[in-house]
Amino acid sequence: MNNQIKQERAMRWILFWIFVVLFVLVVLGTLGAVFLGFGQLQGRERDTLFNVFLIEIGVAVVALFYSIFGLKKKAASKSTEQEDLNLIPSKYDEIFNVEQSLDFYNRIANDYDERNTNFLLQTHRQVIRTIDEFVSNKESAKILDLGGGTGRLIATQFFNKNNLKWVYLDNSSSMVEQFRKNMKDANLEIQIVFKSIFDISKELFNEVYDVIILSLVLTSLSRYPDFEALKLLLNQEGILIIADIDPVYTALEPYYSVPLSNDGILALKTNPLHPLDIIEKLSFYGFRVISSKSIKLHNGTRYSYMLVFSL
Repeated sequence: MNNQIKQERAMRWILFWIFVVLFVLVVLGTLGAVFLGFGQLQGRERDTLFNVFLIEIGVAVVALFYSIFGLKKKAASKSTEQEDLNLIPSKYDEIFNVEQSLDFYNRIANDYDERNTNFLLQTHRQVIRTIDEFVSNKESAKILDLGGGTGRLIATQFFNKNNLKWVYLDNSSSMVEQFRKNMKDANLEIQIVFKSIFDISKELFNEVYDVIILSLVLTSLSRYPDFEALKLLLNQEGILIIADIDPVYTALEPYYSVPLSNDGILALKTNPLHPLDIIEKLSFYGFRVISSKSIKLHNGTRYSYMLVFSL
């Protein structure tokens, strides 16, 4: 529970006790006037005051339940998602939804790679292994890395592959800056495209690719990218690799958090995607899944998955 919620609760209890004290004083005064003769009331005045006393009790009961138990209806215009985001866990200083993911990744770019440890690294390694196996026997290959981030965890693993062309796309200026630093003096051919993943098109790239990568990207998006455009960009003999966090794990840990070196923890509330939904979506565009891999925690809980598609 964050400080704002605690303050609201404290204020609510303060108002409650003020109400109780005032109500008790009013009740005692009314009882004294009606039954003990305080104030020298006449018969009709006494009857009127007694009726007012009954109304006071009724109003007090309604007000008590209205204020303490929250019977007041929430405004219809306030979305459930926004209400959830207002209940920020105390361990996070700021939280973002997927519509704000660009701002989130711009803010965490300098510290992004420090967060990628253990099972996240295993997920990246699975992607790297799949790419390496696919291009190992090719004289040359073109890789399209969509939402490539800092490049440190995947692209840098092919730093000295001078037979590769690595086309990197990201719309986070901070991530692009980190990618440039990490890939400085690389032997492979690099092309940087500073665009949103929603801008991909055949016209934008004007070539086809042997491997297209969407690694830990889809759950940070508010909607799917244009899979029809991806189909046109993929070589007929190429592969599309999609890796992301399993919804089973997301249900347990819905926030992707990153501690900042300059203090504070930012978190992104991700958009869970089931791998079967992705397979079904891509099959509509003519993709077929040729392999899948699940990365699990030590207790057997599914952490992430990797899907490989071809045409």
